[in-house]
Amino acid sequence: MLPNAACPVAVDARLDSRLVDSGLSRWLWLVKWVLAIPHYAVLVLLWPAVWLLTLVAMVPILFIGRYPRTIFDVNLGVLRWSWRVGYYTYSALGAGRYPPFTLAEVPDYPAQLHIPYPQYLSRGLVLVTWWLLAIPHYLVLGVLLGGAIALARHGDIVIDSGAGLLVLVAAIALLVAARFSPGGRDFVLGINRWALRAAAYALLMTDTYPPFQLGTGPAPIGPAPIGPARDNAVSGRDHSHHAALSGAGAKAHSPAAAVMEGVPALQAPEVSPAATEQLRDPLPFWAMVALGLGATAMLSAVVWATSHLHPDNALRTAALFVHLAALVVGFGAVLVVDWVALLWLLGRRSLGNLTTLASAAHVPIWLGLVALVLSGALCRPDLSLPLTWVKLGLVLLVTLNGLHVYAIGERLTRLGDRPVPRHMLRWAGTAAVVSQVGWWGAMLIGFINAQ
Repeated sequence: MLPNAACPVAVDARLDSRLVDSGLSRWLWLVKWVLAIPHYAVLVLLWPAVWLLTLVAMVPILFIGRYPRTIFDVNLGVLRWSWRVGYYTYSALGAGRYPPFTLAEVPDYPAQLHIPYPQYLSRGLVLVTWWLLAIPHYLVLGVLLGGAIALARHGDIVIDSGAGLLVLVAAIALLVAARFSPGGRDFVLGINRWALRAAAYALLMTDTYPPFQLGTGPAPIGPAPIGPARDNAVSGRDHSHHAALSGAGAKAHSPAAAVMEGVPALQAPEVSPAATEQLRDPLPFWAMVALGLGATAMLSAVVWATSHLHPDNALRTAALFVHLAALVVGFGAVLVVDWVALLWLLGRRSLGNLTTLASAAHVPIWLGLVALVLSGALCRPDLSLPLTWVKLGLVLLVTLNGLHVYAIGERLTRLGDRPVPRHMLRWAGTAAVVSQVGWWGAMLIGFINAQ
């Protein structure tokens, strides 16, 4: 997930001319809430199905990185339907034409939404995309979409400021002056773009993090926005940019088997700054910080719970079994990945071998680590011992280092057939050493405390 990548969620709309040409349409917004009831009734049934289908899609994404095409098409269809109804009604009041009852794309309708089908999705991000990484967007949209909400408080009616108030002003302007304010319309349309981009990200339909902006974003991928025709020069530039992005995406996911075979990776030449620019972190810096803080908070909560839990002997025995099983699964996967990484550094395995194995090992490693932490709370560790706190520090170190390893793995995957920069080799080597020291140190302390 590149934070500076072009946003693939293309949302656009044009002002329906019949809104101002027809006197009836100017008054229509007063009763659109009644006219849209059939759509609301259908969408109320469709959206729970969308979230259920997204949960189903998480399984193949987690294991093979693919979004089932049928589920993707259904979810995209519901998003399109919702956008058409919202544009017709009180999300924008920009259409006079009644929205069709269909999941399919309607090219001549004033509101359009396009999301290209992703050929590959990050398997690790599926566990944190929809709840943790999207939280900043939820907070901002909660403020922007909080308009026109009447709250009864002690008998007083309070109306929050936000997009809803602007829609109300636009409706009055349409009624009185038969026109929309261009600035207000652009702001309302921008909020809807933001909300739809965040919804597509939360539904796992793209790995590209939504931009924090109201505009269309940098060169959205998909069909050209509807509305006034662009000049040929701009269209040509957009088309060439789209082709370049498509080619880059295809190359980034091409197999890299045997690329480094027989060539010691430690002697890999430096790459140009232009190529290095494409290897930015798969997560923005603030997202990595948020994940690190979340992991720290989780470990702190477990430590706090440890001092308040009093499991009986049977529960402690079961927790110890889970603890040991999680250690075998999690640390075993780490040992396999680090061994193949060592063979890659020695030129005895290809980069494709390493990245494929590391991607597949994400699930057992993280599941093992989480199970270790949770079961450890029931094993009644002695928090009065200094070594116990050293062990907890090593567990936190392993967790934070795992986030760093994930970022390195995503960068290596995007290299394709290009040489590995020396600084990435140093990062990978350092991360492997930290991982081994953390795991072995935590196990050694656990053995000493058990005596």
